[in-house]
Amino acid sequence: MSQIESKIRLTIKEAIETKVFPGAVFLVIHNNEVFYHEAFGNFTYDPNSSKVNIDTIYDLASVTKQIVNTALLRLVDQNMVNINDPVSKYFPNLIKSDVGNTKILQLLTHTSGIQVETSKLNKNQLNNLIKEFLLNIKINPEARVEYGNINTYLVGEIIIKVSDKSLGNHLKKHIFDQLLMKDTFFNPPLNLINEIPPTEILNDGTIIQGVVHDESSRMMGGEVGQAGLFSNAVDLAKFMIFWLGNDNPILSQKIINISIKNQTSNLNLASGLGWHLDNEVYLGKSAPKGTFFHPGFTGTLIGGNKKNNLGFVFLSNCTYPRRDGHKLKNLFFQELLTDLFNHF
Repeated sequence: MSQIESKIRLTIKEAIETKVFPGAVFLVIHNNEVFYHEAFGNFTYDPNSSKVNIDTIYDLASVTKQIVNTALLRLVDQNMVNINDPVSKYFPNLIKSDVGNTKILQLLTHTSGIQVETSKLNKNQLNNLIKEFLLNIKINPEARVEYGNINTYLVGEIIIKVSDKSLGNHLKKHIFDQLLMKDTFFNPPLNLINEIPPTEILNDGTIIQGVVHDESSRMMGGEVGQAGLFSNAVDLAKFMIFWLGNDNPILSQKIINISIKNQTSNLNLASGLGWHLDNEVYLGKSAPKGTFFHPGFTGTLIGGNKKNNLGFVFLSNCTYPRRDGHKLKNLFFQELLTDLFNHF
């Protein structure tokens, strides 16, 4: 066993012991091949609960966003969508609203200024977001990167409008089937629910397992742009190899390069087209410039850097049994990824 493999194992096992998460899967890609892939721990802190294996499917939470963003970038690549189109082009009822004037580029970079916390909306408000709720929302005039579910929700709805397909069907045909991602989907079938680690025990005792953890996504049926996909490390490795590679079936190299380039260099955070960039809060201090990544609230993280052809996939359920546990994950990510980038 190499030194870096030993260090990875030690770091993850210590995190389980200190209850950052009950179990996890970590996969590392180097030079377009899987360099490391290992599973740790259990579905819950009960030692008699199911063991995590390298194929275990997890709730991706906001990692969903970058997969949905990729589908939109494909439409841009094919000239079916223009990145400078206003939202109102696809939703004419919003034409006189602030949201309607927002450009797709602003949605992808989280610079739209739309101040809506979808998790605090009720079911009726969520179901009528585009038709009614967004009509009177005011935009924050300050240009800044402000991460929010509403941006990628709208990206998903634009994909549905353009393709005339459900979001799940569109992703399956144009992303998952193309990359041979066989275990990635919204709304897992009943026969798989017990094979997916739970993400939280709610105050009323309800265990969230096999249904999306994100409240707004769950109330909207689990198939929306901001969260809802479930997948495993094997499938996400294929997704990352596609983003790291120079020849792929989905996007041109030109748009890949644009997507992982800083589009907000004069603002508070670095953002590509959907991707987060160069953020020490997640990556630690050793990540080379140009490292792109996307986190998920439940304890998921994907990312990579084309300069050293390194990619990574981390899956866990750090929000179990209570979501307060997610606060510990960033320090863990910093330690894990600092070791990884120092090695390569």
